[in-house]
Amino acid sequence: MKNFIAAGIAVFIVTSPVAAGQPKLTTIYSWADDYPSGLTDVGGKIYVAGPLSGECGAVMRLDPPEAAGRGWSVKVLHTFAGYPDDGCYPIGGPVAGPDGSLYGLTFEGGANGSGILYRLRPPASGAGPWSEQVLYSFNPSPGMLVPGPGGSFYVTNEGGDYGAGALLQLLPPSTPGEAWTGTQILSIGEGRGPGTPTSLVAGPGGSLYATSYYGGDSYYGFGTVFQMSPPSAGGVSWTVTVLHSFGAGVFGTSLAYSGSLVLASDGTLYGTAYGGGDDFGGPSVGGVFALSPPSTPGGEWEYSALHAFLGGPNVPWPVALHPDTSLILRGNTLIFGGMSLTGGYLLQMRPPSAPGGAWTMTPLYEFTNNELPQGQMYLDARGTLFGIQGSTATYGSRSRARSNMVTGIAP
Repeated sequence: MKNFIAAGIAVFIVTSPVAAGQPKLTTIYSWADDYPSGLTDVGGKIYVAGPLSGECGAVMRLDPPEAAGRGWSVKVLHTFAGYPDDGCYPIGGPVAGPDGSLYGLTFEGGANGSGILYRLRPPASGAGPWSEQVLYSFNPSPGMLVPGPGGSFYVTNEGGDYGAGALLQLLPPSTPGEAWTGTQILSIGEGRGPGTPTSLVAGPGGSLYATSYYGGDSYYGFGTVFQMSPPSAGGVSWTVTVLHSFGAGVFGTSLAYSGSLVLASDGTLYGTAYGGGDDFGGPSVGGVFALSPPSTPGGEWEYSALHAFLGGPNVPWPVALHPDTSLILRGNTLIFGGMSLTGGYLLQMRPPSAPGGAWTMTPLYEFTNNELPQGQMYLDARGTLFGIQGSTATYGSRSRARSNMVTGIAP
């Protein structure tokens, strides 16, 4: 399955994005005719996965300049070969393991043709090629990956008993060299439950939090935020709890179609959404929300719409069609990117200074010439924001990203 995005890529950097002053966008690497599915920071190096080299894609590493005035360098760690012995089309950025290995998913390839869990090991001497191992072959294809206990991984996939997906746990072998095992521990979508997961984050106590693009209690099933909890003491089954259903009214009275999700240290969930209802004085085309945990065990989570973008050419700044990047939480500040009518913005939101006040949103950077931020972003320890920059091509009334690069923003 080839992505419709088809030309060029840039990763951007933004130094001290929560500081005052206009940052400067810096492109650190670009590709032609390709698009990364995700990026990860490990020790100041950027690992990028996607259809970046060869028909089935690759995992690459971008190394920072060794001296002032020099550019970033790129090293291809592995080029996927596809069915039946390797994966094809990586999903998201690779995940760093405790042994220095990189773990990740592909959407196709492997023994079943439906994707794999792969491991890339660095060379023992520090030089030479990386080695790849196919740890598990999926059927059907996987979606998202988060580390679990004991070196395991939790993975969502397209299966399950209700057609909306499943949660798997992939376990490493007890004896080195033997095969990994996969167990379906939860089916998603029973009754008016959540639909297919669109984001996945690990929480305390072994719980997982996720969003879904559809499902829930609303009339049209505009999506949910839900929790997947491991068995309690003496129990055997995982449970699903819907924390919030979007669009509770006929035409929606809250945001809808949730995207990115992050978990704060106090247990609050922050997320972005792609659409919404008419409770903000006009048709909403996306926004930011919060879900606060109950004050007493077993109580309801408290939902708050922090901001909704309104559609139309006459709406004051910022006119954003929808948030289009991962959501970053730094202290009490939220950072994300969104598409606008002329390109896109990097935005930050800060909580009110007094109880009951409104969150304030300010731009970090405005993209022009039909450029926009999209996909995964991350903030390193020095306050530098890395992300993927794309451009749009208009097909009728729809704008689609098609050109991307790795760039950076500094003050």
